[in-house]
Amino acid sequence: GKATALRQRLVQAGYFAPSAITAFFAIRVILGIGLPLAFSLLSPLWSTDMETGQIITIAVTLALLGTYAPNIWLTLRVRRRQLFAREGFPDTLDMLLICVEAGLDAAIDRVGLEVNRAHPILAMQFAMLSAELRAGRRREDALRNLADRIGIDEVSSLVTLLVQSEKLGTSLAQTLRVHADEMRAKRMLKAEEKAAKLPVLLSIPLVLFILPALLTVVMTPAVIRVSRQLLPTLGGG
Repeated sequence: GKATALRQRLVQAGYFAPSAITAFFAIRVILGIGLPLAFSLLSPLWSTDMETGQIITIAVTLALLGTYAPNIWLTLRVRRRQLFAREGFPDTLDMLLICVEAGLDAAIDRVGLEVNRAHPILAMQFAMLSAELRAGRRREDALRNLADRIGIDEVSSLVTLLVQSEKLGTSLAQTLRVHADEMRAKRMLKAEEKAAKLPVLLSIPLVLFILPALLTVVMTPAVIRVSRQLLPTLGGG
């Protein structure tokens, strides 16, 4: 339901407390009511010329803004954390591949410690995963919780591979090695895609800013020379 989806978004944003949903709705109510109420009470102090219709319009706008601003802020925070997780995931996967020979649980615990300084968001997620495993939760459930908490495709595909590898009895190291190679290939493709888009993106400031300045520098001497020759002729004519 909507409560479950909101709970997942809050977890992805880094809010794990059970009261996070209640606090979120409380903030929406406080802002949705408090902003227009404060404006209605304080507007006479700012200007006495405002009409009632203007006050109502601004108050309604502030009510809508206060109601939907927490959703917008939550979405931006989730995207920011997912971006950091996506950028640090290849390094984390390489570290997991190095440590996996000692066992997956020990590797997860080690990765949570090693990447803490470079990628704190992923380190916290792996530390929570390690805590769930030590508490006795099934590895498949703990891994799927990790994918739900982060919410990016790279982690979801890794979790699927690890679960399938455990069920089929294949080598975890080989599975991680293949997945790491795929991640490097995807990262290279994304870099090439961004590089291919760069000329199109550069054309916008080129046309708007650089080209007019260049034309001004090139054409100004010619315009001055033509004006010096034509204006006396026209004046004399």
